Amino acid sequence: MKKFTLTNEIQRIDGVTLYRIKALHAFDNVKAGDCGGWIEHEDNLAQEGICWIYDEARVYGKARVSIKAKVYGRARVFGAARIADNAQVFGRAHVYDDAKISGQAKVFHKAQVSNTARVYGQASVFNDAWVYGSAWARDQTQIQGEARVYGRARVMGRASVSGQSHIFSTAQLCGDVILEGKTRIGDQARVASNADYLTVWLIGQRQHAVTAFKRQDGTIGVHGDGFSITLDQFLDTIPSQYADRPESRDYQYIVALIKLAWPAD
Repeated sequence: MKKFTLTNEIQRIDGVTLYRIKALHAFDNVKAGDCGGWIEHEDNLAQEGICWIYDEARVYGKARVSIKAKVYGRARVFGAARIADNAQVFGRAHVYDDAKISGQAKVFHKAQVSNTARVYGQASVFNDAWVYGSAWARDQTQIQGEARVYGRARVMGRASVSGQSHIFSTAQLCGDVILEGKTRIGDQARVASNADYLTVWLIGQRQHAVTAFKRQDGTIGVHGDGFSITLDQFLDTIPSQYADRPESRDYQYIVALIKLAWPAD
């Protein structure tokens, strides 16, 4: 039995005509006759289950909302994105391309999830954060602030990524890790605790950051402005390259901190 129909109320967005939906019978917190959000065609919202699109939310293209998922506020879901299970997308969040939000995951505020990224479990992506590429965020992770998670990065456990942090390449974050500021972690990193990485801010006049982190093979990686190399490469080349520049003392300080953090490496 169909649970909704398209009304004659329309609007256009991105060159696409959208129709407001109307419930045909009561289910969950929706009453018969309630008007919902906007869709391009009936395939955007499953007739089965208790999924619903509320308020001024828009779902169009080949995107689909199913099972118990909810999209509300002024959120947009488009492309071939999928919102399933008990997932929620709200605020002014955008989910698009082939992204999938499932489990009890939430995407809200002005957050974005795109490409083939996956957000599931009880993960949350919010504020102005963006998860894209083939990245995954799962379990009880929180991606917030202006954080970026991309490439084939995996964020798991109860990890929190905030500030202007970037997690990329094949990096893995797990456990109770908290990343903030301008931390940059990539290149086969595996960070399972706050002791597995070190970030130093305000380097030179450009005020960028350098992050050292443990890698999946047990070595240490170092990422900075214009370089992403191993610790051995960093020790052999970077300090000498900056010997006659104002950053020289900063890099000497970083070397000392890295050796203090991982004396056996």
